[in-house]
Amino acid sequence: SEVDKRIARLLRIPFSEFVKLSEDFQVVSYGVGEHYGAHYDFAVAGPQSEIQHRMGRNRMLTLLMYLSDVEAGGDTNFPKFRDRTNKVTDCTRGLSVSPRKGDAILFYDLQPVGHVPG
Repeated sequence: SEVDKRIARLLRIPFSEFVKLSEDFQVVSYGVGEHYGAHYDFAVAGPQSEIQHRMGRNRMLTLLMYLSDVEAGGDTNFPKFRDRTNKVTDCTRGLSVSPRKGDAILFYDLQPVGHVPG
């Protein structure tokens, strides 16, 4: 799709490699008061995750694209940003990104060599 091609160009990955390495798009829409709880975007130690099961590997990075504006809320929080000691569940600290239609954020889920962040 055109979206796939744009993402591959953004990431500077040849399109053929992007198609082999990427997951299917996941689209979510939240109503008033709904949210996605604090979580990691990689599989933690333990039973094989759905990601590893489907992909045969862990998720290395995430590109989150905002498809609409919202009147209030909707922030994506990174509680460990600049404070690795902060608990991942404490979303009152760290970095907060407000959604704006057409914006995107790219973040690494694992360290460059594929290790789970400490």
